[in-house]
Amino acid sequence: MAQYYDLAMAETLSRYVKDELKNAGLSLKGIAPSVASEDERWTIAKEAFYQQPIVAITEWGLIDFDPESQKTLLGGETLAYDDYLDLMKKSGHSVRRDFEKAYYDASWCLFKGRVERINRKKGTVCFERIFVSAEYIDGDGFFGKEDHVWMDLAPFLPCKKGDCFSFFADVYRYVKTRNGKMIDFGLRNPEDIRRIGEYELPSDDQLRLQAADEIICSDLCMYNEHCNGDVCIANPAWRESMRSVILSAK
Repeated sequence: MAQYYDLAMAETLSRYVKDELKNAGLSLKGIAPSVASEDERWTIAKEAFYQQPIVAITEWGLIDFDPESQKTLLGGETLAYDDYLDLMKKSGHSVRRDFEKAYYDASWCLFKGRVERINRKKGTVCFERIFVSAEYIDGDGFFGKEDHVWMDLAPFLPCKKGDCFSFFADVYRYVKTRNGKMIDFGLRNPEDIRRIGEYELPSDDQLRLQAADEIICSDLCMYNEHCNGDVCIANPAWRESMRSVILSAK
């Protein structure tokens, strides 16, 4: 899994517990003054993590500061490092979020998709209604959904519009140039391909509940260092109250 630094949380802490941090002799990296412009905040963030093996959670989305990560960016291998960072900043809120999450954190990923379009000239197929099921290295996991993805056609032949498949695949990053340069995530190298029937996607409410539970388990629960992830040992009433607070937040 990636080594993260939650800059967004650090900025919140610097505002609300500034004195406590100072008294404890702690300092937080990448924090800009409250009156700083967006360009100034971006400059300070870059200076704090420049060329470090850190994936920062920022107001612009995930920013992967590790220079080694650029080597695996399809179509971006020759970008200057600063241009690479600026491109991530520009793309951060437009990427396929569940593919991004799987790329950085999952040990394996299972996908389901329905054939929407076939381009036999280019040898590609577009899947819609993408179901994502991924597992972390520690055995926990998550599910999600994406709108569509283009993949090589050959592994799925014979197929036609409306056919549904399940498959394992690698998630990769690439630079797309159709409407200006942007970074996004795609799927390749499908394996264990199976033709399946129609399938259900998780609802938005289910995904919001999953996100709330992840925050509770990883950031709020006092037992997070002692839990095996299979059975929740936190007080049920406390857990439900935390769910209500998070889900009601705007």
